[in-house]
Amino acid sequence: MQQRPIDFALLGAGVLTVIGSISPWFSILILNVAGTDTWWGFVTIVSGVLVIASAAARIWPKLIQAHLRKGLQAATVVGVAAALATVSYVGLRLTEVSRDFDDSTSQTEATTETTVADDIFGEFATDLEDSLNEFSNSLAEAFKPRLASGWYITLVSSLGSLGLLLRRGRRPDQSSVA
Repeated sequence: MQQRPIDFALLGAGVLTVIGSISPWFSILILNVAGTDTWWGFVTIVSGVLVIASAAARIWPKLIQAHLRKGLQAATVVGVAAALATVSYVGLRLTEVSRDFDDSTSQTEATTETTVADDIFGEFATDLEDSLNEFSNSLAEAFKPRLASGWYITLVSSLGSLGLLLRRGRRPDQSSVA
């Protein structure tokens, strides 16, 4: 069996999945939360290890017995699908939380009322209120949760792994052109 570049790409995608799993997935202010801080990262690490094992079995065919390779292939596809489901869930959930956070901060801005102090101090009170609103907006932006590099690395490498696994199933002599 000939070693193909696609097998090395699959190996690299597996390594990137493991690296992304231990890297920060989201951040809030100065707090970074890695994938392995929860069960999510362990799902993606298992997926990355399965991808690495599957690629290694293709690169070095004598590493794993032939009858075990089909089972490894199936387990790898299931593992990558589970990793993609997990990463998608985290991304959607964090986006939802971020929107809720934006909605709650915009509601507090809308409740500002004019007071007697506004009538007395006039422009100074308006400038002070504008400054305080800018300060609260910058604080709200700082505390807004954001997806971090590890999440993106895990998402892209998992998508790449799935694409390479599905593409790898086709033989080079099979062509889609009739």
